[in-house]
Amino acid sequence: MKNAKSKLFAVWVALILCSSAFRQETLSAPQKSFLWKIQSKTNTVYVLGSLHYSKKEIYPLNEKIEKAFSESEILVVEADVNDTKKMDIQRLTERAFYPENDTLEKHVSPETYERVVKEAGGLLNRIELIKRQKPWVLAMT
Repeated sequence: MKNAKSKLFAVWVALILCSSAFRQETLSAPQKSFLWKIQSKTNTVYVLGSLHYSKKEIYPLNEKIEKAFSESEILVVEADVNDTKKMDIQRLTERAFYPENDTLEKHVSPETYERVVKEAGGLLNRIELIKRQKPWVLAMT
């Protein structure tokens, strides 16, 4: 099963990388979504961008997204959040935050840092945590 998942993931990545060889159609007009349909003569792959959290008003999902789910035989996700035993939280934390003697301010332009502080607004009581986040983590939070 693990080998099959690895092969499926490799095929998925190959399809994404070779997408210029396929007809790519955005399924988001006129209502925006993060769903793309990639087709070849023999297969169809849907790629859906994810939101890590959002307001409940986004539900129900766009009917094109729901249709893509119902037409799909296999679902591949970026991480199995239901299996915390496989997650290496320590390693993730080490990669997500700067060490104690380092901060975001040393790695971004003054303008970007100013904007981060401004956007953090109501989170100023947590500014020390924000200052230690690497840009990729901060962008997700």
